[in-house]
Amino acid sequence: MKYIILIIACLLAGTAQAGMPVEIDATAQDSAGSRLVYAIKERIRNSASMEQTFVQSKMRLKLSIITMDREPSNSGIATVYSAAIILSIPGQTDTFLNHYVGYCGMDRLAGCADGIVAHMDAQLDSLKKIAPVLTKF
Repeated sequence: MKYIILIIACLLAGTAQAGMPVEIDATAQDSAGSRLVYAIKERIRNSASMEQTFVQSKMRLKLSIITMDREPSNSGIATVYSAAIILSIPGQTDTFLNHYVGYCGMDRLAGCADGIVAHMDAQLDSLKKIAPVLTKF
């Protein structure tokens, strides 16, 4: 654990960003799932503690989310999702932080997105307790 904290400290030395970079890796071929992913991205873009990134050469949180129709016979009504939160440090093995599964109807997409982003923010707060250098984000 001390090794990971040291790596985080070295990677963050001299960096100043608006929020913790977050990479979103999404597989959402159903319409409700696509809308859920879009809502998550919007919330991250509006977050003070996180910002969406496409740069893989820097430390970042990764949200890996996969969705599918809850009921293929009623396509587009609801989505089932699996979301993993991962800490990715270049040159190191990714560190699994947490995983969530759930389902979300079209009328609850905003609430589901809020919940997933809140879980990510809670993970970020936990990391900040372990590695105070993360308070820069």
